[in-house]
Amino acid sequence: MTRAAWLIALAACADPTPSSLLDGPRVLAIVADPPVVAPGVRTALLPITTLDGQPAAPDSVAWRACAPWAVVADPERDCTDGALALATEPGGGTTLSLDLLGGAVPTAGTAPADRGDCAPPAMALTLVAEIQLAGQRLLAKKQLAVGPAVDRQNPVIEQILLDGAPAAEGAALPAGATVQLGARIAATSIDDVCGVAEPERETVRVVVYPGRGAVASDDAFEITERDGQLVEGSVELTLPATEQRVPLWLVAVDETGGAAARFVDLASTESK
Repeated sequence: MTRAAWLIALAACADPTPSSLLDGPRVLAIVADPPVVAPGVRTALLPITTLDGQPAAPDSVAWRACAPWAVVADPERDCTDGALALATEPGGGTTLSLDLLGGAVPTAGTAPADRGDCAPPAMALTLVAEIQLAGQRLLAKKQLAVGPAVDRQNPVIEQILLDGAPAAEGAALPAGATVQLGARIAATSIDDVCGVAEPERETVRVVVYPGRGAVASDDAFEITERDGQLVEGSVELTLPATEQRVPLWLVAVDETGGAAARFVDLASTESK
C-alpha cells in the first residue's frame, strides 16, 4: 500500500464524531501493540471506550479477524464469511499472532522475506470488535499491517497542552474561556517514513474529542517534521459557559496504523 493510500485509510478510521455524541457509550479507537503482525510477535489489541466522556471498560467484547481478501466497508456485513473468532481477554482486549492466523486464515501466516529495517507491509488485515457498553452495541474496526518485522510503534502522547502548558487532571479554567489545545508527542515514538531517500518522520494526526459543551475550532491537528524539527499543531478549545466538568480526549494516529489515546478531566468554573 502506498503512503498516500495509508493516509486515506487512516483518516477514514480516525474520523471524529461531533463532541455532543460523547454523551453515552462510545468507542474512540482500537490500539494495537505493536501496530503490526510479524513473525514471533504477539500483538495485543484494546478498544478505547467511554461513557458520557469518561473512561469506561466495556461490558463485553467479541473479536474477529476478517478474511484477508475481504473489503470491509460495513463491519457487520463484510466480516462474516471466512472470519476468525478471537478469544477475548480480561479488560476486553485480544491477542493476535501469525501462528494463530496461519492455521485458520489462508495466506496470512506466510511472512515475506526480510527486506530491511523498514520493509513495507505484505498485506493488511481488518479486525472487528463488537462491543457491549451500557446496554448498547458498538462496532469498531482496525486495519493492521502484516509484515516481516516489527519496525513500527505507537506514538506516545506525553502531555496534553493548554496554552502551551501541561494540562493537570482536574485543572480549573474560566467558564467560556478559549485556550489553545495541543499535545506533546515523544519524538522517539514517531516512526520514520518507509521508502524515501532522505530520513523523514511520519505525520501524526491528533483527533480532538471534547465533551460536555466544550467546542474545538477543528476536529484535529497535526504534528509534522519540517527541516528536521517537529512542528506541533493546535486548535482552539472553548469551554462551556457554565460551571461543570469537561472530559477531554486526544487520539493520536500515525500513517501506518499506530495509535494512542490520552484523557484529562477539566473543569469550567464561573467567576465569583
